[in-house]
Amino acid sequence: MSNEKLTRRDFVRWTALTAVGVAAAACAKPEEPAAQPTTAPAQPTAAAAKATDTPVPAKPTDTPAPVSKYKEAPMLAELVKAGKLPPVDERLPEEPLVLAPVEKIGTYGGSWNFMSPSTNFNGGGAIGMVMCENFMRWERDTSGHRPNVVAKWEWNADGTQIVLHFRKGMKWSDGQPLTVDDWLFWWNDMILDEKVKLTRQTGTSTGGVDMKATKLDDYTLQLNFANPNPLFVEMMNRGTGNRATSWQLVPAHYLKQFHWKYTPAATDTTPLIDHYDKRWDYLDMPTFYPMVVKDIKAGEYVKFERNPYYWKVDTEGNQLPYFDGFEVKQVKEKQLIALSCVAGEVDFQLRDIDLKDAPMFKENEAKGNYQLRMWQLGDANQAGILIRYCTSDASLNKLLFDQKFRQAMSYAINKDRINDIVFLGMGQVRSFAMMASGPEFASERGQKVLKDWENSCMEYDPELAKKLLDEIGVKDVNNDGWRERPDGTPLDMVIIVENTDKYGIEAQQLITEDFKAVGLKWTPSVIESTLLSQKETNCEEAFRARGAAASGLFVAPGHWAPVENNDYIVCGKPYGLWYQSGGKEGTPPPAEAPWMKKLMDIFGEAITIADVAKRHDRTLDGYQVHIDDGPFQIGTVGSLVSPVVVKNTMKNVAESGIVGSWVFGFPGTIDPEQWYRGS
Repeated sequence: MSNEKLTRRDFVRWTALTAVGVAAAACAKPEEPAAQPTTAPAQPTAAAAKATDTPVPAKPTDTPAPVSKYKEAPMLAELVKAGKLPPVDERLPEEPLVLAPVEKIGTYGGSWNFMSPSTNFNGGGAIGMVMCENFMRWERDTSGHRPNVVAKWEWNADGTQIVLHFRKGMKWSDGQPLTVDDWLFWWNDMILDEKVKLTRQTGTSTGGVDMKATKLDDYTLQLNFANPNPLFVEMMNRGTGNRATSWQLVPAHYLKQFHWKYTPAATDTTPLIDHYDKRWDYLDMPTFYPMVVKDIKAGEYVKFERNPYYWKVDTEGNQLPYFDGFEVKQVKEKQLIALSCVAGEVDFQLRDIDLKDAPMFKENEAKGNYQLRMWQLGDANQAGILIRYCTSDASLNKLLFDQKFRQAMSYAINKDRINDIVFLGMGQVRSFAMMASGPEFASERGQKVLKDWENSCMEYDPELAKKLLDEIGVKDVNNDGWRERPDGTPLDMVIIVENTDKYGIEAQQLITEDFKAVGLKWTPSVIESTLLSQKETNCEEAFRARGAAASGLFVAPGHWAPVENNDYIVCGKPYGLWYQSGGKEGTPPPAEAPWMKKLMDIFGEAITIADVAKRHDRTLDGYQVHIDDGPFQIGTVGSLVSPVVVKNTMKNVAESGIVGSWVFGFPGTIDPEQWYRGS
């Protein structure tokens, strides 16, 4: 485009046009399994590769080498020639996953990069999203699942048993076989082992009874459930982090050295858990991802190099990935990422760039040799307020249990102002209702529940807020301009905000002003992620600023029911831990909040219902609790788009996707292993 300054009006107009196409392509409603059990199609075997122009053949020798069925990167071919690596045919499984490129067959070589302000690259972070290798992977349009590590799977008639067929002949990056024993090590020796005590994940138990895992052979795993578990595939393939099979599948042959059962001297479980949680920090830990850690310098970068045993090929038999490596550059300030994008120094930036910078990105496309794409953020809400009902402040907890107090908080906030100032007026004022694209909203009842929930207590009405506060005794008794608690003691509320959450920081500044106008003292505390997570775990503060990308029963259900032990959970982590542990750990739902136990019960029942329509209807019952007894957390603005910067030389990158929802695992869902550098 020309060098003329891009006005906000011009940009909003362009984005509106772009978002129409993005919404159609990227926000197809995820479909839950049909009422009857289904069998996934078997992954097609790789055909013998025909001759291509791919520049990978080895130099001729005096004795011709056997013709290989597959081709490999030049850097690996050199290692094979030097006798340091087995031939590619021996490194691949019997039936590699055949991946069709987004556009065309790529070429080998080079590296790509992105940037992150995170101090923790492990778990569900940026790197895990790039290499999101679950048992099954979402289709690129998130319309369902496709085979991945698991080549095929079958359900029994009533949804109480699933048989998983691992890809035979897969290997870890050190060349050792990858079998069902590796996942069973996670289940038997890390989850069920009382000395290790990793938290059970949603989907692994029904009706409070753990699933039974049986090894049929090295590559066949049978799982039995006490009750129907029709959403097991969705639950266990949610993005990355310990909730996902991508993270749960571990190299048992390596981790046994840290486990007391196999190494009696290993009485301390800390090294075992550290290797599980912080695997990128250990360069010698084998992986099955497309890349392995090559070099890491805390606070600066993590560098990856291709995995010679990666188990995917393209449609012409070229072993993936095409790139030899990638690098994550760590920065202290998010604004440095935006400036680096404009300068053309970043190849692909999906997260950690702000909507406010999108006009700047658009103006500098030609200069930086990149393309700005607007993807769906995939959010139910941004810059909202999560409420924790579990702090040691009993007096504050009592206030929070009072529906009128929470309603007053919501009415006091000018959400339209937040939308205009923080989000360029491009969002939708809505509560913490789940994403409108959720399949449970497709019915007539679903549409009514969605509308009622989205609009529940969302009006800006400071006078009504004052009236509600007066009714429950939250008054300014000493005429200092600030309301006190009903017992006359000061009401000083603190909300914790992660220091990289630009949206949250800006929004909380505006909310502080809104609350002041009704006499509520509100102080944002901006802290780094590690401290914030610690405060969440210990329930030290009653309020946290956060967005949400959630829908239904499997896309982060913890946003509407306290059923998972995660930082983002509704009500607070101790309640989610209580539910996940079957009451063995955590905090039981308090009698003062009967709606909390009701949400748990509805969720627990809904996930066992095989009939899709009935399952959706029971889920809507849970949403109705939010309408009748809520709000349980305070929403502001949602349904946003987000900028994505793609270097023009990056090829096979899908045009659309979802940024915010970790459940769908972008960009892993659009197969970065088939990206390559082109002109």
